Amino acid sequence: MKKICHILALQLITTTTFCPLSAETLPQLQQFSNQFSLGLEGFHYNYRESRLMKTKGFLYGVNAAYNYTFNNGFFFQPDVRFDYGHTNYKSNGTGSMKKEPNWLVETRIIFGKRFKLTSTTELDPYVGFGYRYKADDTDGKKTTTGHLGYYRRSQYLYIPLGLTLHQQINCDWSLSPTAEFDWFLRGRQRSDLHKTINNTQKKGYGLKGDLMLTRKFSKSSLSFGPFINYWNIKNSNIVRVSPTMGLVEPHNKTIEAGLKVKYTF
Repeated sequence: MKKICHILALQLITTTTFCPLSAETLPQLQQFSNQFSLGLEGFHYNYRESRLMKTKGFLYGVNAAYNYTFNNGFFFQPDVRFDYGHTNYKSNGTGSMKKEPNWLVETRIIFGKRFKLTSTTELDPYVGFGYRYKADDTDGKKTTTGHLGYYRRSQYLYIPLGLTLHQQINCDWSLSPTAEFDWFLRGRQRSDLHKTINNTQKKGYGLKGDLMLTRKFSKSSLSFGPFINYWNIKNSNIVRVSPTMGLVEPHNKTIEAGLKVKYTF
């Protein structure tokens, strides 16, 4: 990571040297009424249930978005990401299991408006609606203590509230940090045990952030940088499976931290 930062810093110094930063030489921040983006991403996935279990691993995938901007600066953008990978499970009570297959799909639509703060700075506040689907399948597998795995699906509905700052660095490069709060609406956890158990989650929140460095071309751009997604979800309702036993989806936290790159045209 330090080597990557040094390379990025050297590139910025080099480009700034050949194109001095001034209001007279800088073009307007690049805007198109219709923009498509396609990208790749990879991240470390870390899921924990306090004092009960944890799951860690790496996921890789693709992302895509379409952005339409109106003449008055308002815009809307649907986007989607799909990731796949393997994680390792560990629990004090049920042992451990390696190479669990995992799928993650997240799609959103956001609405916002671009505000011009200075000749080289713009701000995009936005709000929208999001859906997140996460699944892992260990059906037929056993942990180190002989416990059977099962198919598990997680679904979240949420409202994203965020800000993106676009800062022109020089003629070709810009930096765009994004900060987002995800207002959690509802979650559903489906566990296919000896019978299907559906737990409902009503309390929690999410946080997202990224720092994208963009190289602009005449009619396209290439962006890359780190990102982090965080979820903190409270205990679910209790589902009775017998007169004396109920199952709950415990309080859990998820961190996704990695790098992404996207080409916009």
